[in-house]
Amino acid sequence: VGAGIDGVEDLKGKKIALGDVGSTSRHLSPVQVLADLGVNPGKDVQIMHINRNVAVEAMKRGDVAAIGINRTDLPGLAKRFPDLAFKVIARGRDLPNDVLLAGAHVSDDVVAKMKKVFTENSDALIAAVLLGPDENQKFQGMRFIPSIADKDYNYIRKMYATIGQPQYADFVGN
Repeated sequence: VGAGIDGVEDLKGKKIALGDVGSTSRHLSPVQVLADLGVNPGKDVQIMHINRNVAVEAMKRGDVAAIGINRTDLPGLAKRFPDLAFKVIARGRDLPNDVLLAGAHVSDDVVAKMKKVFTENSDALIAAVLLGPDENQKFQGMRFIPSIADKDYNYIRKMYATIGQPQYADFVGN
């Protein structure tokens, strides 16, 4: 799969398949990886947003040169498509932790209670998440962290700027 594609520079002038618009791991991060490695995602490649399995079929047919996936996709794709040999040509940085945010209208007391619930029931909440669909298995090894650093999300902000959305005013898919 992806014959003749050995690095991101080989993608110039080609079509690539990414996941849902706005997905951090299947859209924003792959676009930023391209940009970080010298490929201008807005000019050097044609991005198509396609379901993972359809994207693999498109890559098999030669309709797209590569697909952008997250770390948990590859084992499932290898099982689903045992006749294919997938080649990783670039890997992005680890993403910062997902966050739960409370609006300004939520009182400090309610926020404190929620933090306490997540802290004191972390193991049970994580177990419940992992009982969900296979998609949830990407949360293996997760934990709830009661505080984060704003600077940890600068790389995510950079991703939005790379796709032309530096203001965060609207959802990317709108």
